[in-house]
Amino acid sequence: MKSLIYIVLILIPALGVAQIPDQFSNEKLAIQHKKEFDTKCKQIGLHAKPEYYYKKNININKYQELKSLGVDLKVMDLKTHGGFTYQEYSLMSNIVIKGKVIEKIYDADRESYFHTTVKVEVQEVVKGENLPKIINLKLRSGLIGENKYVKSSDEPEFEIDGETVFLFLSKVPYHEMVEQKEKGFFQHKIPENYKRLNDYYLEGKFVVKLDYVFDDLNNNVGKIQDITSSIQAIEKVNNSNQFYQRSYK
Repeated sequence: MKSLIYIVLILIPALGVAQIPDQFSNEKLAIQHKKEFDTKCKQIGLHAKPEYYYKKNININKYQELKSLGVDLKVMDLKTHGGFTYQEYSLMSNIVIKGKVIEKIYDADRESYFHTTVKVEVQEVVKGENLPKIINLKLRSGLIGENKYVKSSDEPEFEIDGETVFLFLSKVPYHEMVEQKEKGFFQHKIPENYKRLNDYYLEGKFVVKLDYVFDDLNNNVGKIQDITSSIQAIEKVNNSNQFYQRSYK
């Protein structure tokens, strides 16, 4: 009999202070940019997640515009894990897709960080880069050893009966994991071919039924077409590609 263990979801290692984003020529410029961002967060009244907002390339200069589109950063600032709206998830994610779940593969190695790979057939890219037809979604939940199933606290279930999903994703930052492992802060196994992988981890999941999108409580949050337009409008205002070129004074 398999035993079930619940674990609190531990976030993927955060960006280290010593790491200089490629957009900066030296550490001094990177530190100054981050300092300006932190100061602007405090001026707006955002205190809980400045590191997270910075890592997610959120344009806090557009606080009012984002609020008008359904993303109130002050409300978002008070939330912990889960319970986010699709508008908030879209701001937190690099990739938003509509797709179909086609397979789940377990990794029972106790040293692995992710224990399940969900293969998703991409039907539509709503936000982000061009993607292959099939992508890998990595979950911490899954089998460990022969008879233990670990369930991370806020990861949803995925059905392999052709479930159609609306997913908010971010790339697995394997390079950051490697840096953290070298410093002794990350103990899990990292794939040897990680530089060639385009794996994603989950920010949020919604289910598609006919032309409508439903949240984890089965609440109808709107038509696919309307939600797609909303997500694209949010990204147009946020303009995350220009995050490091933007001043936050």
